[in-house]
Amino acid sequence: MGGAPVNDIKVSPDGRTVASAGADGTVRLWDAQGRPVALLAGHPDVVQAVAFSPDGLLLAAVTRNHTVTVWDVRSRRHATAPLTYRGQGASTDVTFDPGGRFLTAAGLGTFLWDLDDLAAPVALKVEQPGLIATAQVFSGDGRRILSISPAGFLITTEVSTGRRLDGMATGQGGVQDIALSPDGRLIATAGDSRTIKLWDVGARRRVATLTGHTSRVRGLAFAADGTLVSGGADSRIIHWPLDPRAATAHTCRTVGRDLTRQEWAAYLPSLPYRSTCDL
Repeated sequence: MGGAPVNDIKVSPDGRTVASAGADGTVRLWDAQGRPVALLAGHPDVVQAVAFSPDGLLLAAVTRNHTVTVWDVRSRRHATAPLTYRGQGASTDVTFDPGGRFLTAAGLGTFLWDLDDLAAPVALKVEQPGLIATAQVFSGDGRRILSISPAGFLITTEVSTGRRLDGMATGQGGVQDIALSPDGRLIATAGDSRTIKLWDVGARRRVATLTGHTSRVRGLAFAADGTLVSGGADSRIIHWPLDPRAATAHTCRTVGRDLTRQEWAAYLPSLPYRSTCDL
């Protein structure tokens, strides 16, 4: 793509448009073949992250100095007045809810707007739990915000009240990214511990730990088929099969032996122990 360093990249829901967040304070739009389509300029600082609305009609861009610009993708014009807030540090993430009505930004805290009326967005109060939030996703039903912090905490906030519901330590050291599976049942967290952990959203418990990176894990994304893709500071991109049979077969091929009961309990705690290589 060239030009200024890219801090984030997102693909539109229809797969036809790619948006990149630039360190030069611009957002660039590209077609699926990587050809430039438009340049969205005028942001007041480095653009840290971008997000498409679920219908692909809006694009939100958040700058390091706590300004969210919501663009109309078709007209290339502002869809709302700029949304500003008092973050405690550099802003790092922006996300739409599954219905496209709510928008949240992370600026070492969680900030939330109701965009039901684009002419008059409403800033909603969110309880700041004293734990830094650097990346976040909405739950599949849009009722909760799931945030992670560099200290390794997973925080759940209720959208309707802005109230913190719970928080728990992931045990991964710093956590760099979070992703929600397409069916809304699993959360993946990317750790400085070189691990990825999978969590059951409803039960709030760890179901698996994925190892394979040799440095901290920086980014996560679920594909439409439920496969998880991770990228690390080791410059590796790994595709993880999350079907239990496929995962254990992959383990057998990689390790070349059955997992011990202790290894199984550490990495696949939600599944009953069985011989890895006899599937």
